[in-house]
Amino acid sequence: MLAMRAVSQEIPESLFLIIGRGNAEERLRSLIDELHLSHHVIMKGWLELEKIPAYLKRASVGVVPHFITQHTNNTIPNKLFDYMYFRLPVVASKCIPIARILIQEGCGFTFSSCDELTKSLIELRKSSIRDAYGLRGRNAVISRYNWSQDSMRLNSIVNSIVECHNI
Repeated sequence: MLAMRAVSQEIPESLFLIIGRGNAEERLRSLIDELHLSHHVIMKGWLELEKIPAYLKRASVGVVPHFITQHTNNTIPNKLFDYMYFRLPVVASKCIPIARILIQEGCGFTFSSCDELTKSLIELRKSSIRDAYGLRGRNAVISRYNWSQDSMRLNSIVNSIVECHNI
């Protein structure tokens, strides 16, 4: 929320939409009140899956602010690929697999501090940067990060195991 306060001072029309629920929900609501961000932050709560694309179509940036833990350093959230598919540049904490994808595909920024997050969000005010990052992310999902590609890799692995063990 501290980053959003700085962003809202630089970009008065900014709006941060939080979709979903979690352990930090009450703390986030308190911070929104404490930092006077109610005009810049909306917490929608849990939404049915089919309603989320409507929000992503209207968004400018996708944010993945995960804490860096052993778990987040070994998983990739589906929302990353949703953001990329909807041509959203992504700003994410420096979790290893997320950072690898953002850097490899050139479709977003990573951060490890509030200042880095703020700087990235303000940089993405430029539509030319948002458009370029968004297009690269979309192309990456269409060509590499999709179930069709994953199923081919999985089938290949299973076939090699079967052949190796003469099953």
